[in-house]
Amino acid sequence: MKNRKYIISISVLAIFMLVFILTGCGPQELEYEQVSYADEMTENMLLGQNELDYDKYSRDFTQDMLSAVTEANFEEQIGLLEEADFSPYVEDSKEFLSAVPDNGYISVYYKIEVLQERVIEGETKSVKAAYRLKMVFEEVGREMKIAGYWYE
Repeated sequence: MKNRKYIISISVLAIFMLVFILTGCGPQELEYEQVSYADEMTENMLLGQNELDYDKYSRDFTQDMLSAVTEANFEEQIGLLEEADFSPYVEDSKEFLSAVPDNGYISVYYKIEVLQERVIEGETKSVKAAYRLKMVFEEVGREMKIAGYWYE
């Protein structure tokens, strides 16, 4: 009888530990309200990309991002996005998916739409395509800044 109570106690303790480990490990998702700053910065960057307006595009970049995407190589970078069918962005099409802390950064995921040229029944047409956009933010001097972004 004592062994059975001991085994039950150990089993219950093991279950609690497993639940604690599973819920305590890995990044916890952030609520939209915690990363609402990302919306305006992301929209502004994407519109600056569409308009080939470097100042608008890079307004919220960290210094490292400004060094990586300079005004001199901006149009080349946008050309690469267009070649890969990630541009132009459809204004106001972004939809918040999730946000997680990530090694001192905040990763915010959006679903966005872009226009792509396709030949349909012998005619070239613009069609919308959806992609996942990962925006990475870093706190710099009490302000959040764009530290990177990737189309997935």
